[in-house]
Amino acid sequence: MFAVKRDYFFPLKIETFINKYYFSGIMEFSMTELQIIESLAKGMAKPKELAKAIDKSPQQTNLSLKSLEKKGIISLKRGDAGLSLKTHVALLAKRLVTHPNLKGLLSDSGIRILSATLNPLSVKELMKETGLKKSIIYRKIKQAFNISVLRKENSKYFLNEKIWPDLKEMLVESRNYELIIDPRVPPDGLIYFKNDSEIVFSSTQEREAFPTAFSAYKDYGISIFSPVNYYYLPERKLSIKEVFLHSLYVVEKSKEYRELLYVILFYLKHINALKGINNPILKQLKRVLSGEKISGYPDMSDIREKAAQYSIKVDA
Repeated sequence: MFAVKRDYFFPLKIETFINKYYFSGIMEFSMTELQIIESLAKGMAKPKELAKAIDKSPQQTNLSLKSLEKKGIISLKRGDAGLSLKTHVALLAKRLVTHPNLKGLLSDSGIRILSATLNPLSVKELMKETGLKKSIIYRKIKQAFNISVLRKENSKYFLNEKIWPDLKEMLVESRNYELIIDPRVPPDGLIYFKNDSEIVFSSTQEREAFPTAFSAYKDYGISIFSPVNYYYLPERKLSIKEVFLHSLYVVEKSKEYRELLYVILFYLKHINALKGINNPILKQLKRVLSGEKISGYPDMSDIREKAAQYSIKVDA
């Protein structure tokens, strides 16, 4: 829904899929757009008064208004502009009115970087999560430190939520909204991963998209019945690693016992082809395969019983 320049996602690299899906598609705004949102929150509506308030030409203002409308942040009716009633938009507008000094930090890639710091991350990890250059991240970190938005411990940066709880609320709500809404997904769809170039989702209906995750397992020797279909866009041939990682994204969200069991079977059957994947769910599954019992995860007796049906060898 929100247009973000992310050309580093395509052509696809396998390490991209290891990133947390919710850092993809986080909304970005120019300084002018943030100034307009702030002005609208203060009660302005007409393009002429907005242009005067932000000290921009009518042409520049109109271009920014159209951009905000396309992003779903505002609506334009009879020439006047109004903010969307979406919760994350209201929270952003409120933050800009109460803390106008945030505009510089939140502009451009600021929201994307701050959303990543909802979990403590090093600069290297921030680069991986956001796909941004080190110089851009350091510039935003410096801005954040100037107003105590970020803290640093053990070389990791994280949001200073004690001082900025309202900012955290806005970032979390924006991230959550991005997780459930996308024009590429039908109304019954559920999103597991997305960025501007690609998306993984499920639907109860057949869709014009490429099957992935559990819907593609049959192509690799594990046929299963699923009440929903799992898809990937844009349509293209996926590698076995991509299909497997997509299924990891599904179980990370669903935590369904049956799906976790099939992920384990897929991993055991194709273990040599799936080397080098670093994923928190896979780490848990490896612990299970080593004999450890983890609540909510299949135990070895269930794994062995199901593996026998597919002639899959279980070493543990």
